[in-house]
Amino acid sequence: MNPIIRSYLFLFFAISVVSTKNFYFLLFHLFLTLLFFLINRIELYQLIKKIWSMLALSASVFFIISLIISSNSINLIYQNVLSATLRIFILISLMNIYIMKSKTDNLIAAIRSLLYRYSIKSLSFDKNILFFDLTIRLYPDMQNQWRNLLRGQNALSNKSKLNLFKKKSNIAKYISDFLLLNLWRTEKLSECMEMRGYGQKFPRSIYPYYSIKFKEYTLIIVVLFLLFCFHFAV
Repeated sequence: MNPIIRSYLFLFFAISVVSTKNFYFLLFHLFLTLLFFLINRIELYQLIKKIWSMLALSASVFFIISLIISSNSINLIYQNVLSATLRIFILISLMNIYIMKSKTDNLIAAIRSLLYRYSIKSLSFDKNILFFDLTIRLYPDMQNQWRNLLRGQNALSNKSKLNLFKKKSNIAKYISDFLLLNLWRTEKLSECMEMRGYGQKFPRSIYPYYSIKFKEYTLIIVVLFLLFCFHFAV
């Protein structure tokens, strides 16, 4: 499936979850979410283990505030809290499934394929896509460099434990060197891109090329029609 269509389906499913007013229809969304976990073979227990404390805290705060400022009955407040908590859980679950089963670089390639297919020429937009693509690719490497830098400085330090102020001051000392190092890497990367011909011909070609098939266009219309019928039709 085209990555754009996959993102479209997840987005509209999330909009449907937020727009649902009927509690039983919300349970149907929950059933579909659990079915997604089963189909994609993702461990639901690990996700619940990570977010249950956040869900419990948010539900408790919502329930207490509703008791203070709302004149509704306890049963209605409980139902509203339960609905809100289920919505949060479903949205987090959808985001978890999408991140685990989708690749950001594929989505970027699909967007560039769409622009190339319809001959949409926008140099500024192309630069923004390239910037986002490089950020996604290089950010994990920068995180590892920063961890290794802190780990090395801590290993050279005589003091085993530092207070919070000392840690912040050490970070302030290291961050300038870290930025200069990555600025030098950025310049080298820019030189390599120019040597490989970037900017000499526009628009650039795209590989891999993701085409949107007729059945995917049909799926877009069907999903949009169902969303409108279930939530926004009078």
